[in-house]
Amino acid sequence: IVDRHSRKERHQRIAAAAGERHGREWRWMSTVAFWIASCFIVGSLLFITGGVASIVGHLYGWLAPWQSRALITYAYFAGGTYFTAGAYLGWFININIGREERLAVPCAGPQGGLSDAAFWGSLTYFVGALAFQVAVFVPILMPDAHDLVTFWLEYFAQAFGGFCFFFASVIEWSHNRHASPRERVFWLCAFYAVGSLLFVFASRLELR
Repeated sequence: IVDRHSRKERHQRIAAAAGERHGREWRWMSTVAFWIASCFIVGSLLFITGGVASIVGHLYGWLAPWQSRALITYAYFAGGTYFTAGAYLGWFININIGREERLAVPCAGPQGGLSDAAFWGSLTYFVGALAFQVAVFVPILMPDAHDLVTFWLEYFAQAFGGFCFFFASVIEWSHNRHASPRERVFWLCAFYAVGSLLFVFASRLELR
């Protein structure tokens, strides 16, 4: 989640540290940020592949069953895996900013100057990604699952993940409510909110 108001202050605190410490901290943040962006880019491309294949397959019936599984089921699963990894890394970098020892998970809530919005927004997004990953894994693990299992572990999990994404986008919008269209964070929040709403809408159709 974008933390516009405290980002400059965090960078100033990091830059004020000893030279070698500053170098290590900055390189670590840049490395993790690179993998976050990479995971989301690859995951997005896989989701696009699955979405286009799904539309083509349903409208024109061009896909054989094995092609449908490869281009839709497995593409969504792989995309969800990358998104879950990226979401976790987003939470991971937030809970470790300014720490001497890295934590895989926090022992408590926001610490070390981390804002509540950054902590809870990134955590909510990670939880939503986990829920979606469960939903896309069910067709692979249990392709002939009972309707009740499919409803809760696939359709409901998708809807829950969508609401988590939307709630995280609300946290981000609220935290960056003073951003203007001239700032990149404004458009990031806007695209995030629109994408989350579309995700909720699509998952809601599955529940019908």
